[in-house]
Amino acid sequence: GEGLASRNGTLVQLTLNSGQAIFWDKNTFTQTTTRPTPVPAWGLTLTNADQFAFSDGTSTIRFLNPTDLSEIRRITVTDNGQQVNLLNELEFINGLLYANRFTTDEIVAINPNDGVVQFRINLSGIIDKQAFNLGINDVLNGIAYDTSLNRLFVTGKRWPFLYQIELVQ
Repeated sequence: GEGLASRNGTLVQLTLNSGQAIFWDKNTFTQTTTRPTPVPAWGLTLTNADQFAFSDGTSTIRFLNPTDLSEIRRITVTDNGQQVNLLNELEFINGLLYANRFTTDEIVAINPNDGVVQFRINLSGIIDKQAFNLGINDVLNGIAYDTSLNRLFVTGKRWPFLYQIELVQ
């Protein structure tokens, strides 16, 4: 499994290489349907425009119809005119798309209208990979936002902890 997003009592789970998204009933965890995804799937989040933002490991973010996953539009993510690639896990927070960059300790905050990076979050040193016997692929790979308490959480593949972080300049 890859990205997971919730909408109207339905969970939508991406699969990396099968080209399918699985729809689940949020209350019973019963699979209700599957839909094809446009390309290999990495990250998924619901935006305030009631569209799914979808990443595939490139610099492209696709915006999908939440019912049938058809593509509505796409943006190329850039910073100072340069494409920003390796976009992975996504979270929509206060009008911006947050994306971790696979195999890096970085999250970028993206304007969903034009794809321009608004700021970067450097999480290098958040975990001592050697101390926890983490391998090269055990990277930052989870972003979650608690809207009710305005809290931001991050974690990674096989990390033993979930971190609540506060953004500072």
